[in-house]
Amino acid sequence: MQHAQSLNDRAAAVADKTRNLIVLEAEDAFRRWEEAARKLEHTRKGIAAGDRLAENTRNQFTARLKVRLEEVITAQVLAAQARSQHNETLYQEILALADLERITAGAFCAGLAAPVPAAAPTPPPNGEAGKPTVGR
Repeated sequence: MQHAQSLNDRAAAVADKTRNLIVLEAEDAFRRWEEAARKLEHTRKGIAAGDRLAENTRNQFTARLKVRLEEVITAQVLAAQARSQHNETLYQEILALADLERITAGAFCAGLAAPVPAAAPTPPPNGEAGKPTVGR
């Protein structure tokens, strides 16, 4: 009887520790998502600023103002780096949302994919697939 009680206590301790670990993992994923969501606003502004700089520099170059080709290329590279940073932040946000979905066993739905249909249609019995159903 005492051995069964000690096994029960150990099982309860394991369940409690597992629950606490899941909570910590969910909180970590939520914080990562929150941080990525905050960064997205800044990266969007960075894209807009980079695109404006590249466009202005390109226009000045084509208007034969005192702009060198290296400056045009540098502005284009900066704009591309801003887009790359934005894509990286989107990726981190999606990973955090997918982690939240996994940790909560689907209780939290991030909406990253279309839901799977509840049940697939069952085929007709006795190989009657393809036979017309009119008049039955």
